[in-house]
Amino acid sequence: MNLQEYAAHDATGLAELVRSGEVTPAELAALASEAVEKVNGTLNGVIEVYDDALDQPAADGELFGGVPFLRKDIGATEQGRLVEMGSRLCEGMIAPRDSFYTQRAKASGLRFLGRTTTSEFGLHGTTETLMCGATRNPWDPERIAGGSSGGAAAMVAAGVVPMAHASDGGGSIRIPACINGLVGLKPSRGRVTAGPAMGHPKLTTELVVSRTVRDTAAALDALAGNQLGEPFDIPEPERRWRGSLEAPTKPLRIAFTTEAPNGAAVDPEVAANIEATAAALEALGHHVEPGAPEYGFERLQDAFGKLFAVVGTGAISILSERFGRPINEDFLEPVTLRWHEVATSLDALTYDDALATCDRIARRMGLFHQEYDLALSPVLTRLPPLLGTQGGTQHHLSHAQSVELVFDLFPFTPAMNLSGQPAISVPTGSSREGLPLAAQFVSRFGEERMLLQVAAQLEEAMPWADRRPEIHAAA
Repeated sequence: MNLQEYAAHDATGLAELVRSGEVTPAELAALASEAVEKVNGTLNGVIEVYDDALDQPAADGELFGGVPFLRKDIGATEQGRLVEMGSRLCEGMIAPRDSFYTQRAKASGLRFLGRTTTSEFGLHGTTETLMCGATRNPWDPERIAGGSSGGAAAMVAAGVVPMAHASDGGGSIRIPACINGLVGLKPSRGRVTAGPAMGHPKLTTELVVSRTVRDTAAALDALAGNQLGEPFDIPEPERRWRGSLEAPTKPLRIAFTTEAPNGAAVDPEVAANIEATAAALEALGHHVEPGAPEYGFERLQDAFGKLFAVVGTGAISILSERFGRPINEDFLEPVTLRWHEVATSLDALTYDDALATCDRIARRMGLFHQEYDLALSPVLTRLPPLLGTQGGTQHHLSHAQSVELVFDLFPFTPAMNLSGQPAISVPTGSSREGLPLAAQFVSRFGEERMLLQVAAQLEEAMPWADRRPEIHAAA
């Protein structure tokens, strides 16, 4: 097998080749390492390929036996491996254990080969850090690759691995999936365990970015489920998610909008793609009409700015003490310091009020879903901006200005982190310049099945598998 053949398969397809004996896990690992060598000098999405990446024992999990996999450098941990979270404050930090996510991923047969870049503590919708530099977009290397799972998405889009670990606290699966032309599902809060290091997952959940709907569904099959001591339980469906893709899909009521909830300007190409997606859904037999949930955007923005500051920077004081490194610009980016200042200034009543806003949004979304099965919207308001215009390295940005930047570019994604609902980004089109355009779908809490079924329908009606960026392992 060569790189062209390797990159033509998704994770499910590669696992089938391993099971049939047509290729070995060691050969796949070598091809993934070769792909990293070919594209990473330009894209800068991989921090580390393990020294023993080619010597690890073959994985034999049923779903993904032997398929190469990369983990984002925040969240899922591997015992004895570095986890630095894009921050100089954490340089050299070694994980004491495999997270539950990692245990399940390895049990499914995924073969961990290294780490991908992330924004510092996952705080930003671009992956540009003082520690690791800028991760570039394989479709246009002058533009952002998205964040905070930008390294993962760039490597999947460039054919290095068929799917990679990703996490989402404000859109960090959906945003880079949109920008890189991938499938990105943010599961319901708690669907994928955050343990053992984290208790209540608050805003964040983990899964993957992938090139196909069937890989995303299979990844959810592998990774979803509770462990002892979980703060709450979500019942699992009778039929596994991969199997549900073949099940008949009833006609759905879908509300769509091309308008940002905060009034931010939406690029005409972005809007046209949502209208084309709505038309495709109508042709598939669904009832589609203009509409959008009403959840009170000003309160949402205020609550998100406070909660995400706590979630993103809450461990800084502990890490500073652990490593004997001061909380200053020698070890933290300027915007991270601003977010940390906000987090440490909040009193208990203010924090509780922000949590109450999450409940309010969830209840309003519940009312919306009494009338509509799905909400359809853009992911970003415009095409991905140039590098150097977003992120945490800009000295002039206050916390408030940073939040404004977030909601100017992707006002559609954070609400689902506050409500806990599942949402998916699907690459349904291309811009005049050939850049990916995407649609976001949101369903009721616990209803990932419906999102995956609709995504599979669109994958067939509006195929994206043959679209490849200019920077690609098979080029």
